Amino acid sequence: MEVYKNYADVTKDIIDIRRMVFIEEQGVPIELELEAEEKNYIHCCLYIEDKLIAYARVSKQTPITIGRVCVKKEFRHLGYGNKIMRYAENQISISNTDIFIHAQLQAKKFYESLGYIPFGNQFMEAKIEHIVMKKRKA
Repeated sequence: MEVYKNYADVTKDIIDIRRMVFIEEQGVPIELELEAEEKNYIHCCLYIEDKLIAYARVSKQTPITIGRVCVKKEFRHLGYGNKIMRYAENQISISNTDIFIHAQLQAKKFYESLGYIPFGNQFMEAKIEHIVMKKRKA
């Protein structure tokens, strides 16, 4: 059974999934992954059988950003990335606002499938190519 939960700060489960995906799989330095300002986000979690399998965070202030989107490796390509993104977007209470994401270039098509459009030039973040993308929340 899928269960969605929000947290006002990072939990051990959140740290574990972000460490696994961003630090171990992608080589992001730990000092770039965990930030002092984590309380400025809504931490959106998708659990199956009490195990965190997908995560995203949403900024509490404008500009509204969704970031740190990740799905555990064994649950990828099963629609959970789409589900956690839709859930994160639904946590945004402001209508007619742009939602921004710093998308890894390899995930650009995924975000385009969710209605995001490229905005600006490509750039490097944590030694990974990214592009800013945006979507208008209705």
